[in-house]
Amino acid sequence: MNKVYVKILGIHCSHCEDKIRAELLKNKKVKEVKIIHHIAHISYQGMLKKEEIISAINGIDYITKEEYISNDLKGLDANICFKEFLFISFFLILIVFFMNRVFGVNIFNVIPR
Repeated sequence: MNKVYVKILGIHCSHCEDKIRAELLKNKKVKEVKIIHHIAHISYQGMLKKEEIISAINGIDYITKEEYISNDLKGLDANICFKEFLFISFFLILIVFFMNRVFGVNIFNVIPR
């Protein structure tokens, strides 16, 4: 049996997971679906195209795309989290710099000891 991992955006609760699981299991090739956090672990037999997975998930108002589908779980989750971390860090540094340059406010002096 083959396995593929899919990152899915928009999962908030167990009902969301059940809805996605039920939709993916409608495909006869899909044998088992486990959702851990926001990653679907899909076991299947035969050939399962990425387009089939994408259309099933996006068709029920959740978001996935081709870049979120991988045969390797490590690379899928870690790279996306690292990119998000870099974006948030850059944004926070930009805010601190902007407040200091424009308003002359150093947020680190405002924090009481």
